[in-house]
Amino acid sequence: MIEDSSTNSSNRGVNSKGLTPLQLLHRRSSDEDYNDDEEEEEEEEVLIEDEPEMFEEDENDDDEDVEEIEKTNVSSALVSQHSVDQLHHSISSPKLTSPSICPFRSSWGRGARSTSTPPSPALSTIVCDRQTIHDEYKAGQNVSTTTTTTNEIVKTSRTTTTIRGTNAHFQSFPSKRFDETINFSFNVSSTKIIFVNNAGYRQAIQFLESCDIIYEPTRNYPDIWSFCLNSRTIRFYRSSEYKSDKLNQSKESKPPQICIFPSELSTSNKPFWFLFEQRPIFNEMMFNNDLELSEPDPLPITNNTVLGRIKFYRNAHVNLSYGALTSMNEYYFHPEYTFSKQNEWTILFRSKKLEIDRLISSKKEDEKHYTNVYAKSVLPADLIDRTAIITVNQLGFTVYICIKGNVHEFIRTTYPGNRHSQNERISSLNNDCPIFSTLCLHTFVKTHGSNANNDATKYAALGQIKALFKYFLDFFYDNQISVCFAPIETHRGCLTNLSHLTKHFTNSIQRYAFSMLRNVGYCIELKLSKGTTISDLLLNLAGNDDDKFYRLCLYLFRRSTEFHFLNLEHELRQANREYEMQVEQCKTLNETMATILSPPRPNYAYVPSIRVTPTTIQVQPLKLVKLHRVIRDMNFDDPMSYALIDIRDEANRALYARDFRSLRKKFEKILTNGIRINKSTYQYLHHSMSQVKEKQFWFLDNRHSLENVLTWMGNFDNEHVIAKHAARMAQCFTSTEPSIRIPAELVTYVLDVETSNKQYCFTDGVGTISQTLCKEVQRALGRRFMPSVLQIRYGGCKGTLSVDPNLDEKCRQLVIRESMRKFTTDHDKLEICKVSSPRALHLNRQNILLLSSRNISEAYFLVLQNENHLWLVQALLCSSIAFELLNERVGSMYFNFRDLANAINLVEEPFFLQLIITCGHDSVSKFQQRAKIKVAKDKARNMFGIVDEYGVLEYGEVFIQYSQMNDEKLDSNEKPPAIAPTILDNVKVVITKNPCYHPGDLRKFTAVDKIELRHLVDVVVFPQKGPRPHPNEISGSDLDGDEYAVIWDPNLVPTTDNDEPYDYDSQEKPIKVNRTIERKDIIEVVLDIAAQNLTGDMSNAHLALADYLGPRHPKVLHLAGLISQELDAPKTGKHPISNEELNQYRNDSLEGRYPDFMMREHYKSYLSDKTIGQLYRSARRAIIRWHKAARTHCSLRHLHTAQLDDETHLDSIVQTPNGHIYNGFAFNNEVHYEPSLSLNPSIHHPLSRSQEDWANKLFLEYQEGLKTIISVFNYQDEIDLFCRCEALDQLASGKQDLNISAGLELQRLIETTRRHFYHSFDQLSSNLISQPPHSGSCTRDRSCEKCKDLKLARAAACYYVCYTTAARQSTKARSRILSFPWLFSSLLIELKKENQKSNPTPSKYIVIGRAMRNMAKRLLEENELKPKVYVSIYSEEGCLYFRSVKSTNEKTIKRQIKADQQTDSMCLTKILFIEIMNNWIRKQNIFSELASTSREKKPLIREICWHQLLRCFILNKDHPDISLHFEDYKIIFQSSNHPEMTQRYTEFIQRQISIISSKFDNSMYDYSIQLINICFQLARQYQSEEYAYLSDYLILALQSIGIEKDFNDIIFDLDT
Repeated sequence: MIEDSSTNSSNRGVNSKGLTPLQLLHRRSSDEDYNDDEEEEEEEEVLIEDEPEMFEEDENDDDEDVEEIEKTNVSSALVSQHSVDQLHHSISSPKLTSPSICPFRSSWGRGARSTSTPPSPALSTIVCDRQTIHDEYKAGQNVSTTTTTTNEIVKTSRTTTTIRGTNAHFQSFPSKRFDETINFSFNVSSTKIIFVNNAGYRQAIQFLESCDIIYEPTRNYPDIWSFCLNSRTIRFYRSSEYKSDKLNQSKESKPPQICIFPSELSTSNKPFWFLFEQRPIFNEMMFNNDLELSEPDPLPITNNTVLGRIKFYRNAHVNLSYGALTSMNEYYFHPEYTFSKQNEWTILFRSKKLEIDRLISSKKEDEKHYTNVYAKSVLPADLIDRTAIITVNQLGFTVYICIKGNVHEFIRTTYPGNRHSQNERISSLNNDCPIFSTLCLHTFVKTHGSNANNDATKYAALGQIKALFKYFLDFFYDNQISVCFAPIETHRGCLTNLSHLTKHFTNSIQRYAFSMLRNVGYCIELKLSKGTTISDLLLNLAGNDDDKFYRLCLYLFRRSTEFHFLNLEHELRQANREYEMQVEQCKTLNETMATILSPPRPNYAYVPSIRVTPTTIQVQPLKLVKLHRVIRDMNFDDPMSYALIDIRDEANRALYARDFRSLRKKFEKILTNGIRINKSTYQYLHHSMSQVKEKQFWFLDNRHSLENVLTWMGNFDNEHVIAKHAARMAQCFTSTEPSIRIPAELVTYVLDVETSNKQYCFTDGVGTISQTLCKEVQRALGRRFMPSVLQIRYGGCKGTLSVDPNLDEKCRQLVIRESMRKFTTDHDKLEICKVSSPRALHLNRQNILLLSSRNISEAYFLVLQNENHLWLVQALLCSSIAFELLNERVGSMYFNFRDLANAINLVEEPFFLQLIITCGHDSVSKFQQRAKIKVAKDKARNMFGIVDEYGVLEYGEVFIQYSQMNDEKLDSNEKPPAIAPTILDNVKVVITKNPCYHPGDLRKFTAVDKIELRHLVDVVVFPQKGPRPHPNEISGSDLDGDEYAVIWDPNLVPTTDNDEPYDYDSQEKPIKVNRTIERKDIIEVVLDIAAQNLTGDMSNAHLALADYLGPRHPKVLHLAGLISQELDAPKTGKHPISNEELNQYRNDSLEGRYPDFMMREHYKSYLSDKTIGQLYRSARRAIIRWHKAARTHCSLRHLHTAQLDDETHLDSIVQTPNGHIYNGFAFNNEVHYEPSLSLNPSIHHPLSRSQEDWANKLFLEYQEGLKTIISVFNYQDEIDLFCRCEALDQLASGKQDLNISAGLELQRLIETTRRHFYHSFDQLSSNLISQPPHSGSCTRDRSCEKCKDLKLARAAACYYVCYTTAARQSTKARSRILSFPWLFSSLLIELKKENQKSNPTPSKYIVIGRAMRNMAKRLLEENELKPKVYVSIYSEEGCLYFRSVKSTNEKTIKRQIKADQQTDSMCLTKILFIEIMNNWIRKQNIFSELASTSREKKPLIREICWHQLLRCFILNKDHPDISLHFEDYKIIFQSSNHPEMTQRYTEFIQRQISIISSKFDNSMYDYSIQLINICFQLARQYQSEEYAYLSDYLILALQSIGIEKDFNDIIFDLDT
């Protein structure tokens, strides 16, 4: 029997990097505060010499003679079902023509006439005798070994790409006539069946039974899979093996492997796929991974290393097409986007992408040299949408690759005598290019045609087809792409010219909504093109209601992006039913239904959102945005008057700078001529400064005059630097809050305070405002407290205003300095960007790098990160800490967490546990990726910087007064008393500003108290004295709104002197133009800025260089200066370095080596011994279990199964079908499942069953609204939405704006749902004959007995309906919703209290208590009790023993042993805690004679550290004091147990594990936290990394309890 594929050694080489699913988490992600805007520069491939002459392509030989391969009576199997007539179709002349350059050129746009139809052979399968091949394989023979290949390894210098695999050169060929076939059979022990519904699963099972394959499902329920499909895992058996295996089954036995023939798996037109997660073992040995057999290559594999290269011979037919899977077994290709090999084609496989080169022209330069032009299609691995489906035949195969967006198209030109080629990204100039979801590559060996007699080329082509199949498998499995085998029929699709459908729509909103639906992709366009059914139905259902029309289209848009194979008409009718339900609810409430013209909050609006990619222009759902001056005050007549345009790469990825440069002409045309959406043309208006970096722009409908808008904005003629001119205009597009109008007569303009030589300005960007006006602003904004500083836009001025009480008695109460004035305008409303308030500080890698370079101990940072992590772990164990975490991260606007935490154990309730896990996982991810570590709120803050207006501060002094940030504690119900702000007086502080790169950017000051400044709170005040302004010394900043990191934690304030600050004003001044600046000038500079934003790349390079060379190395200092110039590029228009120069600088300095914390794949890395490296590896140890918990998203107590599908399956109470119906089939009760959630028995009511219909209607309304928000804002699920930390397009639109908009939508939905719930009780109170009868005035918060019972019954029904629906869904399902019943948490709490009156209150710390009892039980059972302990009779206390070992000479190993010493009496529970922790930590093998270096992934510590920690713990020393010459006290842990000494101790343990005691649970929790806190104290006091690592390990012990509910071993790294 062949060994299971999951353990076979050949499969371990499938992933050359050894990546497990967990390791995907640790791939390199965004670093620091910037994302890499540029991937590594692509290395040019080496041009390979031409193949031998007999393999060269004959220009007269093409695929016109492709004929149908011989058929057999066997049913067609997993083959490309191309129509037979296409087999004999002759392609037009093989001469090269320009339209074949690229599938996305303008001449290939929709609506154009197809120039050719691709040959798509209908290949029937010739199935080899199965048993014969199986027997031959077992005998070590292979039917297809008549041909052999050798892969050449071409090694070049490090400046070029290494070709790991090239064309196969055949050494010899059989003399017989070609009659070979490809053996695609393989050996597996299990598979996943992928299906839509029960019908597909039954057909798959019937097929297996017809093949005499015995199977056994691993679970009796399906799980959710990609695209909202379902999956079930089954194991395979042969009938002869099944019974014997069952009889001899043991825990160690593994299911046997069977030989699968993919040709047998196929049954035409059957809706199922077979997925193989582990790479099968193929009987054709060439298909298996031979990585372990090959010698390791000395050169590193980079993202651009060529791992495989195939240049196709004449007898290899290759066809490439783009289209869509419209069902599981139907593929439609676009007739204008399909290509067949007519001449030279090459496919290259790199580690992260595959490339297809098609020769399109060849110009003869001389007799031997040609200039060749290739169309190059690039498919990055991250553009693949999770899955590839393969069909096979006897001489080839077809692969259907699901893609998230169109592939990247380039023109590659090779020149004679030049080893390198030129690559240029190209785009579609046609604005209506289809959005494809599937790429199809079809290839096989031609056996008929003009060259059919050349058997040698057939054997060569056969080898190439085999190699191609092997390379595809390598590529897919290495990049975690799911590989499926399935039968798929191929059809010719339509041209998708849908202009005949859009003519029915009468206004812009309808056209916009329909375009949004079309832009889901080619799959939807195919369905829409089949007549006018959908468009007519839309119009009939919506009538003249534009808002309803948009909402129906939005519903279809969301459902289409979730489920690829839906029935549009059915979904549309379902959308209409849900819309009508919402309308009915609003009528019941006597409310007007919210529309796209009624945003959830003033100063917000829904705006059209357009995404421009190199190949498409995509209409997206309307986006809720915060308004800026232009939109708010211009009073446009409708929301379609303007649009927000994003320039992105395919699949909404960031567009790399080099690609932007290649496509510059396209984007220049859009900015110059505008963009046409349906019948409207939008023209470029402008952008904010943050938007231009993200390539996001505001456009204006040409119905409005662009000149009028620009004139209204103001006069910018005084600025003659083009980049600054554009920046001045950008002020008008900053998102702001309008406050009060301040007429000119209240404003005065004054000069700035400068140094005597006029070189520096102390007051750059800061003015003052009276308290009177500031209080008016406070009221206008609805704030409780008056801020000390306002960041503002006022007319043409920008900057900050600090409060000055002296202005209250003056006529002019607003003082503007000249440095704040940028342009002139009549606009006189004060707009607020941000105000001063208490803001916590998080360190990042740049801060830590500079602080550690100033001799701050690594132990301080490790402890600080561990303290952050401990708080997160405590939230998994303790409801009170969970309350603090959720109150901070989720907020109290949705749920009353205080009441909930007092009534239920949040860590045991699935919904709140999911929130806790998501918040924890997000925080630990930021530890790992960015070293984002929170500092205590009373030791550091983020603060606005302003100037000392009274001149009382001296150079080197600052004034800091901070208000208290009171963390709400669960134990204190009352609000904490108001505490006066704290003033730092004669306190050393360290201040920097993000980003900070130069050592001089981190500066130490003395904070002093000045009476004149005491009215300023939560700001840092700098002096206006000295040779240079302190803000300018810190990263070259100013006071127009810059925020500073202010730290006064003594452990983090350096004692060393400040470094010399960098001269940020030394760079060359920008050039002014002596003419009027025109729009084309602005467009040109905007394109320059967008084309090269190297800040992210430069920041990452600086981080790596600083770790490698040190932050004060000349190369690092030089790069820090360049970064400061790059940061100013949007205002100066000048970039200090090009991308090519940066790459050269980086390569020369780093030599291809990066520190491990950079997470650079395919590069040599080293374990950094710097502080950031140690923090990274600590976070890496911590994140493993968080990731496991995040994937599970449910407590193990509740996680019994992962469930059916991603759709709603309602109970029998629901009158709608059980789930969505697709192709006439609905899920029904034949599907067996096990509930993933256990209902809380205390949340029930006798009348709840009668209210389930009512509750279900409300639930469906809430569910639909929540799904829409999740879809529009691209969140993963409801948990991510509530936590708002993992939106998929945060980088595209700005994380903060996105989160705020989503939060507003969510808040409105929750408020609406609550009104619907309580409205009926208001109706009852006004209806005297209502049922049930009631007395008194019933309201939301007050009810008579009858109404109270009804409220409780409905709340219980909401809980039941929601949780039973979720129980039928996978924990990974996006539509799985648990939040609904907790909107009425006060009623659920009341129910729980009433039903638990007779039951004791459960322990608050039951999670840790349960784990400790289990551990104690195991210690007893395994006879593992170790401490030397004495317990008095009839006592609950005992003593441990110390043994003192005093060193007599540090240079010798001689020891003087003293008598054992008895400790003071202590609680036996404490002794048991020491017993448990000692047993666990010793099993981790972390002790060593000597402490390990800081480079270790598993840092070792001396055992004495553990004993000294226990000593302080036993002595209750919260502030331990260990002298340098201390005696080494060790607790005596015996090697064997002595029952006579520990009998009473053992009896005590037996009593504890037999009962559940709150006292025991509380003690165990308190002891755990106390032990770790003492460890923190030791680490800080002695700057000891050993104690810091020890605290790390102890926290991981608690983490395993919180996540896995038991003590489990530490996973020190993913590859261990």
